[in-house]
Amino acid sequence: MTLELKFPTRDVSFTLGQSHSSALEMLGEFETATQIDAEIQRSAIQVLHEGAELLFERDALIAVFLYLTAGPGNLGVFRGTTDLLGKEIIEGQNEEKFIASLEAQGFWAPKRSYPFSIDRLNESLRIRWEKRKGQVLVLIDDGARIR
Repeated sequence: MTLELKFPTRDVSFTLGQSHSSALEMLGEFETATQIDAEIQRSAIQVLHEGAELLFERDALIAVFLYLTAGPGNLGVFRGTTDLLGKEIIEGQNEEKFIASLEAQGFWAPKRSYPFSIDRLNESLRIRWEKRKGQVLVLIDDGARIR
């Protein structure tokens, strides 16, 4: 499934499973930093000052993090939208609108729940709203760990 991130300056579409190099190429004009942990075969592309981070395992995109409050280091705050989450949800940081919007798009609540987060699933994605110690982020992955 394709996930479209709508940054203030440009839209970029990603697909879970996409390679690190192709994702980096798509982010061409953005300032990025790559972190590699060869021991566990993971890497991350941080889109600096844009509040987004892409996580890869064995060179395949497995998760996207959008920091709605200041992310670590130079990540900044995500000020865009996605094709699944509108501006009123991201800017308003409203959990009820997050739930209502995703359920209207056919997402459902998983059987398991976790503290500090709200998950919604469809056949191919999990979208998690996580709020902890004043930090708010959205995680998008395949939901394999909670299905």
